[in-house]
Amino acid sequence: VYIMKLEIKQLVDTKGLNRNQLSKELKIGYKAACNLYDGSVERIYFDTLENLCKVLDCTPNDILKLDDTDK
Repeated sequence: VYIMKLEIKQLVDTKGLNRNQLSKELKIGYKAACNLYDGSVERIYFDTLENLCKVLDCTPNDILKLDDTDK
């Protein structure tokens, strides 16, 4: 069984952004930005994903990972 996870910590840190700056860049609430940063989300809107890719200068392939839960 595979579970898709969002992994943005490294890219956010590389850009030198903190969670507050991330929330402002994405035009979302601070708590939502923290959840994205921590990867503790079960769903993501396409517009948020698109904004994430713009802010982090990446593609969805760079931040969406498949985790094999059978390991």
